[in-house]
Amino acid sequence: MNTKLVLTLVLLSAPFNMAISASALTEEALMRYAQQNPHLIQMKQNQQQAAKTQLNQAGRWADPRIEITQEQTSRSASNEQETSVWLKQDLKPWGLTDLEKQATEQQNLTQALRLNLRQQDWTLRLRTLFYQALAAEQQRQALSRYYQQLSEMALMVEQRWQLGDASKLDLFRIQTELRAIEAERLGLDDTLQTYKQTLASLLDISVINLDGQLLPKTHSLQLADIEQNPNLQLMTTQTNLKLAHQQAAAKQLYWPDFSVGVGYSQISEASEKADGFKIGLEMSLPLFSRKKGALILAQTQAIHAQSERQLLQQTLETELNQHLASLRQQQAQAETWQGLIKQQNQPMVTMAQASYQAGELSMIELLDVYRAELAHHKNYLNSAFKAREHYIQLQYLLGN
Repeated sequence: MNTKLVLTLVLLSAPFNMAISASALTEEALMRYAQQNPHLIQMKQNQQQAAKTQLNQAGRWADPRIEITQEQTSRSASNEQETSVWLKQDLKPWGLTDLEKQATEQQNLTQALRLNLRQQDWTLRLRTLFYQALAAEQQRQALSRYYQQLSEMALMVEQRWQLGDASKLDLFRIQTELRAIEAERLGLDDTLQTYKQTLASLLDISVINLDGQLLPKTHSLQLADIEQNPNLQLMTTQTNLKLAHQQAAAKQLYWPDFSVGVGYSQISEASEKADGFKIGLEMSLPLFSRKKGALILAQTQAIHAQSERQLLQQTLETELNQHLASLRQQQAQAETWQGLIKQQNQPMVTMAQASYQAGELSMIELLDVYRAELAHHKNYLNSAFKAREHYIQLQYLLGN
């Protein structure tokens, strides 16, 4: 029974390793698939088209108005009829057109950054899922190694028990440990399959195997610049937009709403007719100080936006430093566990196996060596995954 179990394990592990080397999803490929999302592409195209249209419309004067009037006056001797045709145009303050274009550019940039932020959120989710799956896969590999060690050990214990050199209790212990690890492996299989199915659904591709390094390389974070943060860039454009609105309100403060017009008028009375051209000017009177209030409101909103941006930058810088510190801490721990596995555990396992076969170690002592190696693998994977989580958050903060 145990011989068949070991053979099955070997047969299952061989194609698994070959499949990884043949074709596997990497983070680089993941990012390419993410950028090719048809919904995001369509949203970008729509945003660019809308931005182009809005910029073309920005700063244009209002359409001229045509006005036709006819008046009739009854008198005792005759009736008088006056017909007038006017063409009127509203005028803007000098320089307001450029300010409106600047405001529209900032508004378009704001919309583009919001869309970019949605893509960053999408990328963050995909990266997190990818490395969750990779961590589960590597943990399963560590469990498979432990399971194979136990299977080989169980064969030797069973042979010794049949020869009377081992107790039934030892055989029962190792078989119980095998069943427990098998249950843990099955749970990891379900978790890993869920991660892969979620990735496949989000990317609209088939995800079979994964390839990547769980522990990140941090050399690219030496020149971290929080100014590249999408939220901070969005707040900057919103601040610039408020400043443009403030300048526009200041420009209109002493400029009344007025329009100029040219017209033609014809008067008919009995057998007499008279006609002529007209020039008109309409102008508002600043009796209720609405423009002054609009300027105060625009100034308040601009100051608020600047303060909000400064607060956001301070918060993001604090968050950046926290993730950097946690990343270095988890990276150091992972490297420590990795060193223990290579320098101590692997040679110790080889020595312990030889000692057990020579009858110098008991089954429990060999089992403790195997358990220690598995525990170190789990500790390494835990620290490496935490380091990767902080690294992903840093990438998100830096707009990568």
